[in-house]
Amino acid sequence: MIKVCNQVLVVAIQEEEKKRDDLEKLKKTTEEFFIMQRKLESMDSEKYNIEQLIVPGYIVSIENEMEKKFLDEVKVAQKREDYKKLLDLLDYQLSEGESEKAIFQKLHELSKDALETIGFSYSLLVQKINSINSILKNKKYLNLQKELETSEMTNKNISKKQKDLEILYKKAKKRGDDIRRLVDCLKVEEYNIVGPNLYKFYRKLARINTIEGIQLKHEDEMLSIVDESDKNVVNILSNGQLSVFMLAYFFAGIVSRNKQELCKIYFIDDLTACMDDVNMLAFLDLTKYLMLEKDGTMDQVFFATCDERVCKLLRYKLGGCGVEFREITEKDFV
Repeated sequence: MIKVCNQVLVVAIQEEEKKRDDLEKLKKTTEEFFIMQRKLESMDSEKYNIEQLIVPGYIVSIENEMEKKFLDEVKVAQKREDYKKLLDLLDYQLSEGESEKAIFQKLHELSKDALETIGFSYSLLVQKINSINSILKNKKYLNLQKELETSEMTNKNISKKQKDLEILYKKAKKRGDDIRRLVDCLKVEEYNIVGPNLYKFYRKLARINTIEGIQLKHEDEMLSIVDESDKNVVNILSNGQLSVFMLAYFFAGIVSRNKQELCKIYFIDDLTACMDDVNMLAFLDLTKYLMLEKDGTMDQVFFATCDERVCKLLRYKLGGCGVEFREITEKDFV
């Protein structure tokens, strides 16, 4: 009985060991399946759950569906070629000994934030780049065209302004020439009118007469005042005599322009302070006679002096001939 029991027990143990071995083989065989199933289920829990996968024919239908998406070797080669061209176009530097799988994994990590594309290819990228380049070139052309139009308009305005300025320059030059000619004519007229009276007044006002005649010469648009020996008056007269000469020119101008002058009011500073060579008696007499002229050579004269003797003499001479005289002192300005 013990022997029979041992045989039965050995057979039972062998059967259990066989079942165990079968289970281990089944586990090893299905281990890869369940690993893939868990990955697929993490991607799509409804489509790849275990209940769906154990349905008869379901896995076959999925395989058929996936096979339709697989590319043949020709298309794979074309994709690989496009892939390499894209890397060259993007100037991607391959590391030495870097495998294609490593490159793909690296680019996959780098492109996580990139936009998803549909039907993308190397030729499509080239077309887009060409299109963008065309747009940029067109934009640059339009900008250059706009700048050109603006520059042409600016040049046109500048040219018009230049022509206007040239016309204005010609008019101004003509006007300037006319003014210079008029000034020259006025100078000649001035010399002709004032010249004859100048020497007469100088001889009367100067205390010491060292010249016998005065002439006005207009040469090379310059005025020269010379004596009877054709010597320049400026070189032969002292500062005091030149001051008397300018006073003589002042009276000669008054007399010469008597008919043209409308406002015959004149101002003379203190002669005793700057003209030592002036004949004061002759100056006062000349002023008195000019004030007495009937044609009104001088309507009013303001004469300043710090010399009390000159003031009394002027008051005496003007008062004696009936010329109205008024003395203005510092008290009148308080």
